[in-house]
This record gives sequence, structure tokens and C-alpha cells, in this order.
Amino acid sequence: MSGRLPRDLERTPLPMVEEPVVQVAPTRPPLTPAEWIRRNLFSNGFNGVLTIASAALVLFLSFQFVRFVFVSADWAVFQANLRVYMVGRFPEDQLWRVWSVVFFLAVLLGLSHAVLVPGRPTRRGLYLRA
Repeated sequence: MSGRLPRDLERTPLPMVEEPVVQVAPTRPPLTPAEWIRRNLFSNGFNGVLTIASAALVLFLSFQFVRFVFVSADWAVFQANLRVYMVGRFPEDQLWRVWSVVFFLAVLLGLSHAVLVPGRPTRRGLYLRA
């Protein structure tokens, strides 16, 4: 070897054309609400029938629920038995135990929420320094 590189391996500068490493897909224009409904809820005949049947069922059940709550329900029974719904047949002179546990759990839940919620600034030591 004479120290000279073969012709195909010469160190001549090659023209560099910069191309992006990752090509970004062109952005689609945003869909209007009518286009979204047509593409997603009425894309074929079966989906159209299913959408209309589901909407009819939701409207019917909503109407029945609202009619029950505001027209036909007898809320006097609920008011008369509210304590039974809240604490059952617990002795009335011992209700302070139930409400103290409820208060204690609410305080613990509030403190846990304040400390453990991700994404918000916290001052963890503040609660223990008092």
C-alpha cells in the first residue's frame, strides 16, 4: 500500500442535503360537529339505527326519572326515615360515636387529598409543624 486510498474511498466532501429525521404528517383541518357526528355515529346503516335507538332509550329513561323525582315520588316517607337511612337502628344516645367517626374520616380524606393529588404544589411539612 502506498498510503493512498483507493479511488472509491477518497475523502472528497460530499454535498449534504439536510432532511428532517422524522417527517411530520400533514395536519388535518378540524372537523365540524356535524362532520364528527356523521363520521362517528352515522358511518353506516347499523351505526345509524343503533345511535337513534340509544338516543331514544336515553331520552325515555331521563323523562321517566325526572317525572318520578318531581311529580310522583312521595318524599315525606324519605324525610320521616332520614335518620334510619343515615345510621340505621343505631341507639340514639350513642349517635355521637357515628358522627365522630364520620368527621374523623372526612378530615383524613381532606388531608390525604391535599397531600396526594398529583400536579399541584404541596407543602407537605406544613401539616405536621403546627
